[in-house]
Amino acid sequence: MLSNLLKREFPFGSIRRFVGDFKKRESGVINFFSNQNNEYRFIEIITKLNLKQQIIIRDYYLGLLHHISKSEYYASSFMLSTSIDFSQAYKFAWSKEVKNSENPLIIFGWIPHKFEGILSVPDSRILRDKIDMETIGLPVYEKSFFPYQKEVTLKGGLLPHYILGYLHTIQGDEVFHVNPTLFETDDLWNGIELPVDQSTFHQRIQNTMFGRYFTLAEDNNEFRQNDIL
Repeated sequence: MLSNLLKREFPFGSIRRFVGDFKKRESGVINFFSNQNNEYRFIEIITKLNLKQQIIIRDYYLGLLHHISKSEYYASSFMLSTSIDFSQAYKFAWSKEVKNSENPLIIFGWIPHKFEGILSVPDSRILRDKIDMETIGLPVYEKSFFPYQKEVTLKGGLLPHYILGYLHTIQGDEVFHVNPTLFETDDLWNGIELPVDQSTFHQRIQNTMFGRYFTLAEDNNEFRQNDIL
């Protein structure tokens, strides 16, 4: 999918410019994935790594495919785009909305340092902390297609334990709703994740229109998809 995307020409719009800039500055990624013969080399390198390293590298490259809507992967992506720049979140929330619309929601949250690369897709900094890419022979991109968006790509979604609240417009006024669990913390709170009680989640979601949901195992940080029957 990366090979197909990076060899494509985009004749119109801003995508053409940003993809063109990416190709100019990230020649290592372009050269590697544009060469179809490197498919077998890639597989050979990956099979020598342990499962955790394989997942890190998979997410790193899938994140690149997720960042552009023209990729084959985008429509089936399990990732969620967020930003550390409020103006970017605001722009996307209000895209195609009329003034005083009550549809947009801007959710505020965080990812603990210990879960970087687990709950979120690893960026180049996180990747290099975990895997020596130069030694194993795989290319690294320093910036994605749209660096001005300051994206943090999450896996699956944002867990309620790391949601501070959300910004919502009601009758023309912007109102910030605080996660009520924040008021249930005490002096013993570790400051890392909110103590959200999810014991009834599996029953409650049965009454929604959702077809599936994901869980994250605390013992091994494994994501699991659950279908709602």
